[in-house]
Amino acid sequence: MNVQNKQNTHIMIELQNLRKRVKELESALKDKIHAGHANANADSYMDYFHNAADLIAVIDPKGIFLEINNRFEKESGYSRKEIIGKNLATCGILTKNSAEKTFKHLKKVISGKTTPMFEIDGITKEGKTIPYEVRAVPIKENSEIVAIQANLRNIEERRQVEHTLFKREEHYHTLFNLSPSGILLEDDKGRILDANPAFCQSLGYDREELVGKNVAIIVHPDFADLVESNLKPLISGKFLKHVVKSLRKDGSCCYMELNEKKISLPDGQDGILCIAQDISEPKRAEEELIKKSFIQENLLKTVRHLTGILDIKEVLNEIGNGIMDTLNTQSCAIYLLEPDLKTLRPVVAIDPNYKEEVLSTPIDINNSFTGQAVISKRGLIFNETGPDSIGHQIPNTPEEQEERIMVAPFHLEEKVIGAMCLSRMKTDFTDEELALAETFATYASAALKNAQLFNDLRKEVEERKLTEEKVHELNLQYESFIQNSLVGIWKLEFPQPIPIHLPAKKIAELILKGGIFTDCNDAEAKMYDFDSRTDIIGKYPREFIVEFDDSTECFEEFVSNGFQTEMLETEEKDSKGNIHYFRKSYFGAIKDEELHAIWGIQMDITDQRRLEEQLRQSQKMEAIGTLAGGIAHDFNNLLTVINGHAEMSMMALESNHSSHKDIISILSAGKRAKTLTSQLLAFSRKQIYAPKIIEINRVISSLDKMLRRLIGEDIGIESNLGEGIPLIKADPGQIEQILMNLIVNARDAINEKGTVAADKKIIIETGQTVIDEAFVAKHTGSKIGLHVVLTVSDTGTGMEEKIREKIFEPFFTTKDKGLGTGLGMSTVYGIVKQNNGSIYAFSEPGLGTRVKIYWPATEEEKAPDETQALTKAAFSGQESILVVEDDDGVRNFVGTALNDFGYTVHEAINGKKALEILNQNGMKIDLIVTDLIMPEMNGKELALEVGKIFPEVRVLFTSGYTEDHIVNSGSLDREIYFLQKPYSIQTLAKKVREVLDKN
Repeated sequence: MNVQNKQNTHIMIELQNLRKRVKELESALKDKIHAGHANANADSYMDYFHNAADLIAVIDPKGIFLEINNRFEKESGYSRKEIIGKNLATCGILTKNSAEKTFKHLKKVISGKTTPMFEIDGITKEGKTIPYEVRAVPIKENSEIVAIQANLRNIEERRQVEHTLFKREEHYHTLFNLSPSGILLEDDKGRILDANPAFCQSLGYDREELVGKNVAIIVHPDFADLVESNLKPLISGKFLKHVVKSLRKDGSCCYMELNEKKISLPDGQDGILCIAQDISEPKRAEEELIKKSFIQENLLKTVRHLTGILDIKEVLNEIGNGIMDTLNTQSCAIYLLEPDLKTLRPVVAIDPNYKEEVLSTPIDINNSFTGQAVISKRGLIFNETGPDSIGHQIPNTPEEQEERIMVAPFHLEEKVIGAMCLSRMKTDFTDEELALAETFATYASAALKNAQLFNDLRKEVEERKLTEEKVHELNLQYESFIQNSLVGIWKLEFPQPIPIHLPAKKIAELILKGGIFTDCNDAEAKMYDFDSRTDIIGKYPREFIVEFDDSTECFEEFVSNGFQTEMLETEEKDSKGNIHYFRKSYFGAIKDEELHAIWGIQMDITDQRRLEEQLRQSQKMEAIGTLAGGIAHDFNNLLTVINGHAEMSMMALESNHSSHKDIISILSAGKRAKTLTSQLLAFSRKQIYAPKIIEINRVISSLDKMLRRLIGEDIGIESNLGEGIPLIKADPGQIEQILMNLIVNARDAINEKGTVAADKKIIIETGQTVIDEAFVAKHTGSKIGLHVVLTVSDTGTGMEEKIREKIFEPFFTTKDKGLGTGLGMSTVYGIVKQNNGSIYAFSEPGLGTRVKIYWPATEEEKAPDETQALTKAAFSGQESILVVEDDDGVRNFVGTALNDFGYTVHEAINGKKALEILNQNGMKIDLIVTDLIMPEMNGKELALEVGKIFPEVRVLFTSGYTEDHIVNSGSLDREIYFLQKPYSIQTLAKKVREVLDKN
């Protein structure tokens, strides 16, 4: 490093000597160039004049060109003969505004005033406009200004770089407000410091209503203690991810998934950064699924008791407990109608406080809620039970003003024989709950009939055995129970009974070979997509089997388990070939050591399985996104080294050097690789949403090569891009993502059809249209106004209407299992809706598919290019910088580049090594440039440690992955400085200077 510093010092001395010599040559020029006079130093000056890297022109005080150098001729395209003698205002080499600006500055020079460097736009002979930085100095003879020398430097590339930097900085500043996720900033006491629009909108507050308040105002009381207890571990540095129940401004509740992490506030105090996502809809869906599963489990439990128990009180108690658990009621009473048909006698009471009072009090059918349901022969709900309502007060019980009552009668054939009365406080009963209560009442009716028959038959001792067999048979054949059940119930019989002494495998084979449906309910038939039970009776279960070997193993286990199986999950197909998942319990009917039949119950758990699959797909997509981020991180490190060293090599070589073009090719390839990395992040949905004013045709054209690689060589792609297409406000990355998803779907549809290559075609079209009220009336979701229309068509298989209606649903896919996530079209739909657009799909089987997207046009104009005149001196400095980077190539490049700008550079391979350097006696560091992702101690951890020991040292973070650590929310704190890899030497130097000069 010492040798390199000496070399750099020597180069700087030589550069200063050269500049001094140029000034001497300028002052030595004392003749009039247009008169052809020259003094003794003219030869040296002209040698410098014609070989300079800048464009140089000598102009008389009236604006007439006296001389131009070789570089001027080469870059402008004009020869000396075409320029010399011409006036700069009329010769056409400057724009009108630039000519006026030039004359203004020349007048200042002629009048003896000093003028700074200024910028103009030149026009080449071919008509190309090039920006230049101009420095004008007078040429004097005998203290009289006889001419002006103008040095012009091409700053076209610098303008492009500075514009890119400006847009990037603008992006980070606005990301906080544009983030679709809610962002909340708190201090260490839970006081709200700031909240972005997404967070305020999700809870219905204005920002001013939240700032300064304690976070407790938006937390549901049930979660207040949890939120309070989380403050301590958060402030200690722990990262928390959890779900809380929140309160909106209107008093309604919602569920928020929070990602919380301690941060350092501008005043040095600890704070908490919270990223919030409203998950109320998935949470409600989950609760609904759990509730549905709970109800089905209770139904199965009740069915098992009904088919195996003859004790009427035990069965009725189980029914009462089951309905109370399902509907969360406070009490349940079951009444039977007395022979006088006027009195209801209590037989079961489940009440924690007044059980004995209920059991000891018969009620009048004409003066009670229960009696009203018996008289009307249907279930009734009484959500208003005040003193003026019809009811019967149980003695020694309080009169409840807010009690809700629901009654379900027991039907036995055409008669009502009793009823079940349920009650709870404050919460109204619903029609859905009444339907469930009536189902349980049906079970109770069947149980009563079962008990009545059993008691009658038991009286005849001489026919006891026959009686027991009939009761057992009746338990399995209650039609009223089967047809009113919400679960599938079926009976399987065989051509002849199967001896149970045979090997389990043999019995299983005979069941599968000869088993046939002889009875079932309509619920069972509908699970296999049949209209009624008559459509499935007579069919073989093996017709619906997907994996025959699995079924054989299941029935072997059934035999080994004593001819019964509980809660077995199976995969089967329905009559249309669609896959379903069932949960089954079944048992065998054994008589005389032979298996005569199998009775079973089942429920369809396909929706539950689909939710589980959706969760797995979501986790898979998250893993893919993480992989893409890792690839982008490593690849951007490589690009930083490649582009950086190529840039340094080009700066060190003369423009006519033989390797100059090769280095330019390397830099060009590096820029294309950077674009590829950006597209990789867009494909994995890891790019941050950053809308700006764009031309959609230009975005489509830039993707042409990538799209062609996606579809393969045997599929043609046509672009019919309309002229005069209005500008739109969109994130270019999202437009790219839309196109890639549509093109990939079109490709798969074409390949599935299998046509000849000449008929394989994808067409991309753009146009514009004005959507009026008539269009909006026919197309739900569209909006009035000028729109840009993007259309993607293919010659693939096309879709039936029932498939086309579902293509925008999340996780819906027509591809084989494992080949499609079902997220492509839902992502496209989400992006379009996010930007207030609308999307429609048109397709018919065999005729391909056409997707049309209507994107609102914008009246905003594209932001003009902004530049800033900066020289190498503006980037240079003498401060001491510590470069912390685990990638050797990146670390060496950054150290070399900063050394060249005059800084004293120290290097460390990771955070721990950096701390060792900082703790050395007498070591003074002004700035730390550190990568975010490093082994042992990452950049964020290093910054926290440095802040404790050396709070005056500033830190500049770098990373090749947009969502690493400090920027995972898409927003940077004002005191955090960040530089995205890959970056150029000038970008690095400018950012370092910016951080060091920050007040």
